[in-house]
Amino acid sequence: MTSNNITTTNAAELISVPLFQLASIEEIDQLAKKEMKLEEPPGSWEFHLSHITSDTPNNFHIKSEEILTEEEAFEKDCKELEKLIDNNPREPFGIHASISCFKYYWARQQINFFFENESERMVNYGSSSSDMRSHNLYRHSNGKKYVVHHSYGEWSDWFPLTPSEVSLYFDDETTDDEMSPKTREFVESDI
Repeated sequence: MTSNNITTTNAAELISVPLFQLASIEEIDQLAKKEMKLEEPPGSWEFHLSHITSDTPNNFHIKSEEILTEEEAFEKDCKELEKLIDNNPREPFGIHASISCFKYYWARQQINFFFENESERMVNYGSSSSDMRSHNLYRHSNGKKYVVHHSYGEWSDWFPLTPSEVSLYFDDETTDDEMSPKTREFVESDI
């Protein structure tokens, strides 16, 4: 019962729906002003995707959040981190994510930079989880140093920085001379 000629009586007709509609910048601006009730002239308003919310799939509006400068966003992160650290202390010897060994060279450079530049409050020294988790050294306003992880949009882990955590990245015999004097001082302090 094989046949090379297949016929069917099933048929469907799709209505004509444009997949893309071209619009000018002015038309988009007018639509945005109408939807968001903005009074500014075209091109004078600016927002980031993170500031858009939606009550329904087709009803977008801008959150009434202030857009922060890079410095303001950093200060906000620092305040959030210090609140988390102060209210939820962690043990340094628990299980924590670690960076891959092929990233140790970068980690050594950044660790040295952090210890040699005491004005630096936070330094990224590596990542894990397919680069979705950043590993950072953080200098708390009380002077203590921490490892803090940021993953999937939030601060996910933090613990006190220990000499053993730092020396982990310098344990290779070929890297012994790569440790800066202030990094070595911290490692040998045996806190």
